[in-house]
Amino acid sequence: MPKPATTLPAAAGTKSVTGTETTRYALEDHTHEVRARRARVTLGANGSAVWKFDRPFATRPGIWCQWEDDGGRPVYAFPVKGSWTQDAAGQWTGVTIRGQRQQVLPAINLLASVAGFDVFGGSAAGCVIACMAGEDTPT
Repeated sequence: MPKPATTLPAAAGTKSVTGTETTRYALEDHTHEVRARRARVTLGANGSAVWKFDRPFATRPGIWCQWEDDGGRPVYAFPVKGSWTQDAAGQWTGVTIRGQRQQVLPAINLLASVAGFDVFGGSAAGCVIACMAGEDTPT
């Protein structure tokens, strides 16, 4: 007679697996770990926000950031190089997200007037950024 499983279910993978355990079964209300973290962060006066993950990652995750349209010019949001945080066990616990708003090109009289001009150099303070972080899933 099968008995209830006594171990946690495996996290979601990239492909389905039938399984081989025939002496145990999963209970109706069991859950599988989500291997992604999601958050909405609001950029501060300096155009950045610290995102602390609700649960750490074992390996450094990939980050996806999307500006939530506020009616202004588009914002490019990204994780800041070198801003990752780790706990004592080496797990990845957070990252700083920065945003830069698109600017209008200045009037062009000479080519030199746009040398060094940063199209995404405008302030993004107060913008809301939707973020998602995910680590590789086992196959």
